[in-house]
Amino acid sequence: MIDLEDRRANESIWSEDMVSFIIEHFDSTDLKLIYARQRLFTAIVREYLVERGIATTREGDDLFLEGKKLTVSIASSSPVSQKIHFGINVTHNVYGNLEEAGIKKAEDIARLMQEIGECYVREFEDIEKDLRKSRPLGVV
Repeated sequence: MIDLEDRRANESIWSEDMVSFIIEHFDSTDLKLIYARQRLFTAIVREYLVERGIATTREGDDLFLEGKKLTVSIASSSPVSQKIHFGINVTHNVYGNLEEAGIKKAEDIARLMQEIGECYVREFEDIEKDLRKSRPLGVV
């Protein structure tokens, strides 16, 4: 996947030590929808970090720690699915990273990944539940 904005800015979009979330949805190929889902996931990650005392800021699909870019993310659509790659630097000499935020142990990083993933899944389970109890206006 290619982020043309990062490529034009000659921005580095790789890290030697990063955790990656790969998300794939098979219910649509709508690019606007996957961008909305990407923003939702970014907001979930930010909320998770803030709840643990890690102050971050969000600009679109990017998170920043003390003004330094903490994450990379790209969304795309194929003929059969939508995909998101969302990476968080674990360590990095230039960019924000989990180690600087105080998350250093492998088990803490694994817990972070598990809990964020579960939160994203719960959001969609909740949406599905809401859809089952909703009707269009004018339909009884």
